[in-house]
Amino acid sequence: MSAKKTIIRVLSVSAAVLMLVALALMCSCNTYKPLTNDEPIKLPLEKERTLSYWVAFDDTYMPDYNSYADHPFFKRLKERTNINIDFVVPSVSEITIPLMREEWMMRIASGDLPDMVSHYWFVPDFTVSIDELAEEELYYELSDYVSVQMENFNNMREEYADIDKLMYTPFNNILYIPQLTGVEDLNKTAPVTMGLVIRKDFLDELQMDVPVTLDDWHEALTAFKIQLGVESPLWIGPMDLGVGFTGDAFVSCYGNSLGLYLNEDGKVDYGMIKEGTRKYAEMMGQWYAEGLVTRGELTRAIKLSDNVGAWGGSIDDIANLAADAVNPHYEVVGAPYPVVNEGDKIDIRADYMPIGNREMNCIYVCQTCDEPALACKWIDQLFTDQSYEEASYGIEGEDFTRDADGNIKFTDSLLNADPRSPIYGVTQRLYLGSMWADRDVLVKYVYGEAVQNAVAEWSKATSERNIIRSTSIQFSQTDAEMLAQLGTGEQIFWKQFMIRDMIVNSDMSTWEEFVQTMRDIGIEEYVEIYQNGWDNYLAS
Repeated sequence: MSAKKTIIRVLSVSAAVLMLVALALMCSCNTYKPLTNDEPIKLPLEKERTLSYWVAFDDTYMPDYNSYADHPFFKRLKERTNINIDFVVPSVSEITIPLMREEWMMRIASGDLPDMVSHYWFVPDFTVSIDELAEEELYYELSDYVSVQMENFNNMREEYADIDKLMYTPFNNILYIPQLTGVEDLNKTAPVTMGLVIRKDFLDELQMDVPVTLDDWHEALTAFKIQLGVESPLWIGPMDLGVGFTGDAFVSCYGNSLGLYLNEDGKVDYGMIKEGTRKYAEMMGQWYAEGLVTRGELTRAIKLSDNVGAWGGSIDDIANLAADAVNPHYEVVGAPYPVVNEGDKIDIRADYMPIGNREMNCIYVCQTCDEPALACKWIDQLFTDQSYEEASYGIEGEDFTRDADGNIKFTDSLLNADPRSPIYGVTQRLYLGSMWADRDVLVKYVYGEAVQNAVAEWSKATSERNIIRSTSIQFSQTDAEMLAQLGTGEQIFWKQFMIRDMIVNSDMSTWEEFVQTMRDIGIEEYVEIYQNGWDNYLAS
């Protein structure tokens, strides 16, 4: 059955079934369209050509632009290539992700496809073999095009060999070009911009240091509650007692995450049923019973009040909250991941963002594109040194200067480009989330010392035992079918609430029942399948 006919059929069923059928499309084959041009295309073109590109436009950081086409970066890129990009933005992008997914599926069904597409978050999650997408006339197999047209990208592949692990399907096809803004994550020590945030002014009043160990945390939270009368010493999001960020930040000191991770033997494991999680749940249940933990939606107003002492936050909290606080002494800082004993190392991150995956920011070339070689040539221009510099810093002399040691300094004209803050001034001009850029440009060059100190604390945790996103693990057809049959992923999501209930009720009596339930739904088979996928990833 062709992909188009299949998609038409799935549009008539529920969203859950739609996802299963979309996953069922993925099987294993090895096919590709022949090259239409086996010579490198020379740029700029003598005559302007146009390619269409379906990609969501996020105006959060670029409120003064109506589209990517208006952005100075893409205007300059057009001048250098003479390739005009018709950016096709999802018409429902401002509503919900499911609607964007539905629009893309409808485009597939109708054949109304652009030349290129970036999936981002809102298309079916291709967690299985995707080779059939080439045979089903949806996406081009790009191996030959990459070889001939993408010199700059190939230079990146030579420098970072693990890029190929993210690109090739189980049958050695290339169906997409991954985003490389996080190439530094390959050494698993890249800076992170999320972590535990704590009220430094509260600690100062109590003459206490930023907590390091779990005992330090308990002491500080208790003092917040008893001595300062803080209503919610530690605020945890409604999901975070399960697999949420804050939960993972506290459980990692026990040697596991709450989800998939690598155990001490380097094997894929699932942390939710491990002894470390039992210890975490028992500890958090005690804190909950003592009134040290509040669970719920954390608003900016709550953060700004004197009713909360610590939470899982980001660099924006460190940089921006104090200016709006009523309390003149208000100060928040980043706290390192807690450890059991001072000097212990954390090697599992709660906020691990590895490079390139099929879920975010990768570019596919649709088989409706008449000039796939030209599309690949244009994509390759995103990986030039010039594009990297312009996407990260702008134009030298206009947006930034560089001293004799190569250090970057943004100009006042750029930092003052937006009256709201220097952050907006930089992001609306430069920070595109583009295919290759300095992802931490704001931390290093715009945010001040307080943010840099927070990032340094959060980044003490390394990610040696994190695994890549599940969307970058490609499974054999047999394993993919077994995953679909198990349906374990969705069940795990719901079963995690048993841990939350143990914590909220301060009752661990159902722990063994929970572990057996996870085994009954196939958690061990689930882990074995992911081990196979991880082995394939490492061997690719």
